[in-house]
Amino acid sequence: MPRISVLMPVRNGEEFLQEALDSVLSQQGADFECLVVDDGSTDRTPAILAACQDHRLRVVHNLDHGLVNALNFGLAQARGEYIARMDADDVCLPGRLARQAAVLDGAPHVAMVHTAVRVIDSHGQGSRVVAANPATADAYRAVLLDEQPGSPIIHPTVMVRRKSLVGVGGYRHSPACEDHELWLRVVDSWTFRALPEVLLLYRQHLGGVSRINSAQQAISHVMNCVAYRIRQLYGVDLFEDDPVAYATLRQRLGDHANRVMPLVVAAQAARRHVKQGRWWPAAQCLFTVMRGGGLALLTDRGARRALLRLQERALADYAAGLVSSARQE
Repeated sequence: MPRISVLMPVRNGEEFLQEALDSVLSQQGADFECLVVDDGSTDRTPAILAACQDHRLRVVHNLDHGLVNALNFGLAQARGEYIARMDADDVCLPGRLARQAAVLDGAPHVAMVHTAVRVIDSHGQGSRVVAANPATADAYRAVLLDEQPGSPIIHPTVMVRRKSLVGVGGYRHSPACEDHELWLRVVDSWTFRALPEVLLLYRQHLGGVSRINSAQQAISHVMNCVAYRIRQLYGVDLFEDDPVAYATLRQRLGDHANRVMPLVVAAQAARRHVKQGRWWPAAQCLFTVMRGGGLALLTDRGARRALLRLQERALADYAAGLVSSARQE
């Protein structure tokens, strides 16, 4: 049995898949399998996987059920003690698996370890680094809840104990941001460890899932924060205990967010384009933000305030629903 299962879901990932596979299969100093979940690909993805003769590659098929289903399906198939996440458009740098496994081997109380990344584009170019700063549980929680600035946990850099992930039921079927939902679900019970080294090249390109579903990503992010706060305040797990309330709150949040979210997304895109020197797309996004009166959103603090206000609105809606139900009883 391998010590590590590298879990890589893919759907129609022909453009970057070979580079991602090569970066995993060239890892040294680690006992691993590369478990690829082909989620109903219709491009050359199956042919690329079939052409790879490395015995460490395992391919399982999921019939286009979506990312969360593919992740949980892969988790059920994984044989390793540790699960290392990997996306089919990213690149593992040498030594990543051995470095993270050594941390988990040496610290039995740590459930998950993540790393810094260098952001690259579709051509493999880029110098911007997203840090992974060692932090306390309180600091992780504050960043996840948008209460203070900080670097996010980049999902494809994560290595987690399989028993820990299985023990909390794996990933949930959030419409987006399934990783953010998981971190908020376990931040009070797991110990996270951040490695400051850049061990992954994180590709951001126009065909990426986060870019295509940016508005849904933002709404899901806010709903994950709301669900966490409701668990803390009322002891109710919306996902498990009251999915109807979750759906209702998400719908109301979408109504409230129709004006704000496009501006938040545009402001984030403008900042990203500026950092990458793409001036024309940056100007277009900036025009959108200015036209909507959202200049304050161009700062990290302004964006966080907007997201916190949406959280407060959803919490107020939930509290009002509790009062209404109590009166009816």
